[in-house]
Amino acid sequence: MSARLRAAVALVQAPQHWVVITEDWCVDSAFSLPIMHRAATLNPHITLHVLRREANLELMDRHLTNGARSIPKLLAFDDEGTLLFEWGPRPAEIQQQREAMKAAGAPGAELSKRVLEWYEAGGWKQTDTELAEALEMTAAQHLGREASAKNYRH
Repeated sequence: MSARLRAAVALVQAPQHWVVITEDWCVDSAFSLPIMHRAATLNPHITLHVLRREANLELMDRHLTNGARSIPKLLAFDDEGTLLFEWGPRPAEIQQQREAMKAAGAPGAELSKRVLEWYEAGGWKQTDTELAEALEMTAAQHLGREASAKNYRH
């Protein structure tokens, strides 16, 4: 885990409920879920819930990727159920490559092979980076709301 992600996780000062929608067979989850799990264990304000997609289609259908039930999908909620951020189903770089290959007519096996090769070549580190970015942005938005509320009261 990067120092940046550790620092971003430390920014969480209020309860966050991370819900990961996935399935056992998902290659992307095999690389991303361990990063999410390790990050969540670093901060007592974060609870991690892993849900099976097929048993939670209503939730999944509210968080589609380009109209598809792509997984894993990380949804971060506060205690009131407000969605703080969502991530997934895979890092943006390989998602774009996969979409381009799919649009060009590449068969499913070729898409899966390319995704796996990308992760094995170190692409999994992008999950770490993107999760840190989401946490940093969420913390900045929270600080912005606090500053606005403070200015409003004065």
